[in-house]
Amino acid sequence: MSSKARGKGCPVCGAAVRPERLRGHVSRVHGAGPQPSARSSTRRRSRQPTRLFRVPLKRLALPLLAIGLIAIVATAFLLMPKAVAYADHMFYDMGDVPQTQADHSFPLENRGTAPLDIRGASTSCGCTSVQVLTPGGDSPIFGMPGHGGPVEWQGRLEPGQVGSVRAIYDSLTHDDLYSGTRLVYVETSAGTLTYTIQVNEVR
Repeated sequence: MSSKARGKGCPVCGAAVRPERLRGHVSRVHGAGPQPSARSSTRRRSRQPTRLFRVPLKRLALPLLAIGLIAIVATAFLLMPKAVAYADHMFYDMGDVPQTQADHSFPLENRGTAPLDIRGASTSCGCTSVQVLTPGGDSPIFGMPGHGGPVEWQGRLEPGQVGSVRAIYDSLTHDDLYSGTRLVYVETSAGTLTYTIQVNEVR
């Protein structure tokens, strides 16, 4: 019997059954259960695991190179020697200040691995002046910008060295009694340091 004469096979057991006898064969041999359809076979095929998404290596090369360069630059920056200015306090209350001069010295230490260069200092008011003291020498006395005094001076603290910043307040500058704060600025290679003194003038 040719394949054409045999017809399509049974979708359940695969036996060769003529088309006109297929319904009876399924009912008699396999019972009246649901026959597999194209939809069910498609559903079974859809349950098969899919392939993982694969990105070509060439597309990953540039992002990976950029990440590597960033990591190298960041590591080099962290390992680079740098100065670290440290002071255990940057605010001081002078309390009651009579009609005279009063001063306070703030410690300044270089806790870094590179020299701390000091490039000058200034204050926020003509009543306040500042002097920077280092192991290599003391600075002139700086005042408020535009009120005279030296304009250029450089000092240095090597790693581990300690100096000081002397803030000087002169009550005689004011006609009236003043109560408040004054600022002292020190320019360094690690940035501008700002010290604050508080005063309360009394007679």
